[in-house]
Amino acid sequence: MVGANTGKLKSTTASNAEKPAGLGILTRIEREWKVTKTNYSDNFNMNIKLAPGASPGSVTVANLRLLVDTDGDFSNGGTTSYSNGDGSGITFTYSNPLITITGISSTHIANNGTSYITVASVSGATPLPVELISFNGTKQKGYNDLSWTTATEINNDYFSLKKMADSSEFKEIGVIKGAGNSTAVIHYNYIDPAPMAVINYYRLKQTDYNGTESYSTTISIDNRKIEGDKEIVLITNILGQEVNEYYRGVVIVDFSDGSSMKIIR
Repeated sequence: MVGANTGKLKSTTASNAEKPAGLGILTRIEREWKVTKTNYSDNFNMNIKLAPGASPGSVTVANLRLLVDTDGDFSNGGTTSYSNGDGSGITFTYSNPLITITGISSTHIANNGTSYITVASVSGATPLPVELISFNGTKQKGYNDLSWTTATEINNDYFSLKKMADSSEFKEIGVIKGAGNSTAVIHYNYIDPAPMAVINYYRLKQTDYNGTESYSTTISIDNRKIEGDKEIVLITNILGQEVNEYYRGVVIVDFSDGSSMKIIR
């Protein structure tokens, strides 16, 4: 009998905080499976479909590990790690985004007993370089304020901020250095000082030290003028003289909607 904890099929802050010491494990997916074997001595296999956030395109089979634990806490000891070619009979294969583990036997999970298993990696690129919690943008007076937050960073070299406004392609507007390796929540911010008066689209490209890239979802900020907004288009002095703090006169301020305003100075 096999049941799962419904955890995410990728690495998270919580899962990376609960991993065994001394086994070279760098990341592990959040989902765990509880396996109870009763009078069952045959081998069995498992297919695990990684979530998009796990960077499934960068998985290397040699980095994968099957962790088997006795009590479901992978950080308090009692965890064994298995990999391809370790002599235990287990085999990992990978077809993006599916991990297949074959040959799980009584060597790995004892008969008439209960164990907990999960999949881990000894490399930062497998199975997750960065967990992006949020990516948001807000329209401000004269600029767009962009912010994003990460929960986990592994081998994160830098972020590239891309914008698309007046064309059909994204163009880089800024590069922001990543934290490298971190399990703390980190907040980033970037100001776009020159948004166009259209809908501006933004996305993040994240690049690892080894050159592996991943992209965020695309967000948009509507910088189009709202009907009724006023824009000053002309300022004139009805007396035809320069207005400054030493001169009193009447200034006519014309707006783009055809209205005007008198300023007495």
